[in-house]
Parts: sequence; C-alpha cells; structure tokens
Amino acid sequence: MARLIVKSPYIKCGGGQSAGGYMKYIATRERVEIIPDDRPPTRKQEQLITKLVKDFPDTKDLLEYFRATDFSELEEEIENTRQEVRNYLNQAQRQTLMHLIDAQEQLKTELAQASFEAGFRLAMGLLRELEDKRIRLQLEEEG
Repeated sequence: MARLIVKSPYIKCGGGQSAGGYMKYIATRERVEIIPDDRPPTRKQEQLITKLVKDFPDTKDLLEYFRATDFSELEEEIENTRQEVRNYLNQAQRQTLMHLIDAQEQLKTELAQASFEAGFRLAMGLLRELEDKRIRLQLEEEG
C-alpha cells in the first residue's frame, strides 16, 4: 500500500483552504517514481479500510474508491503466450512483439498511477471529513 506523509508548517487545512493542489503536485511531479506493488493488502490494512468505510460510509460513493483486481492469471497467460509466439518469430517479428510488450508495460504503469491518484484523493477526502467532524465536535463542546 502506497504511503505519502507530508509534514509542513506551511500547509494549513481549514478556514476554506485546501492542501489538495499541493498534494496533487507532489504526487504527480516529474521525479515521482511509482513502484508497482502487486502484493495483496495485509489483514491490518483491510481492517483499517473496513473501519474507515464503516466510520465514513459516504466514501463508498466516491469515484476515487479503488479496489485492486487480481490479474495474476491473465499475466501468467500473457507470459506463456509470449514465450510460445517468440519461438516461432524471426527478428523483425520479434521487434513487433517487443513493441506490443512495451505497450502492455506502459498500460500497467498508467494503471498504477491511476490507482495511486485514486487512493490519494480518497485519503484527502477522508482527511477533509475528519477535519469537518473535529470542527463540529469542537463547536458542540463550545456551544
């Protein structure tokens, strides 16, 4: 599970301000390296998500809510087929095949980026909800 922790005294949330633009910049800037992580979530991570969705049921309706799909069988099939086809191809045909494989890898990379961005937007939405809830509780205590 990807994590991004930013601590800055210059970023203030609340009072009509949002750190969302700065967070998007951090997540999408040129030097960001996206490291694919195909591991399934840990039991602790699943418990946390379950608790957050229970505590904030509106998060299910967010477009950013992303649940990874297991593509392991498909990936294995692609690799087996690629090896079979490679045995029957000449050099020019192999280059065409390599272009196909490169395109597949690019697709995977873009999917990983989209997944990260969706998770990040979800986290920012949860953060805003928590902040709103905290402010409401403070007002109730004061009033």
